[in-house]
Amino acid sequence: MNKTPDISTDGVKQMMEWLPIESAPKDGTIIDLFIKSDSYSGRSIDYYWQAKRKIWRNVRGPDVHPRNVTHWMPQPGLPARPETNDHKEPKP
Repeated sequence: MNKTPDISTDGVKQMMEWLPIESAPKDGTIIDLFIKSDSYSGRSIDYYWQAKRKIWRNVRGPDVHPRNVTHWMPQPGLPARPETNDHKEPKP
């Protein structure tokens, strides 16, 4: 019987947990934010801290005032690159 691998390892679980906004990087790292305001509550992606304006900037959308951000999480990494199979015949 084949068993499906358990992908909920500690590292993956920790990567996908929301962290307090006070611990968010403010060095230009792009992260995901949890926003809570009168008009929206949920995950928003692709933000970085802009110190000069003291605001969370989105790389392609509206900025968010810090008072509306409660949590953050790192962005997931890129998928693993598949191993190449060049289909070469073994040498005799």
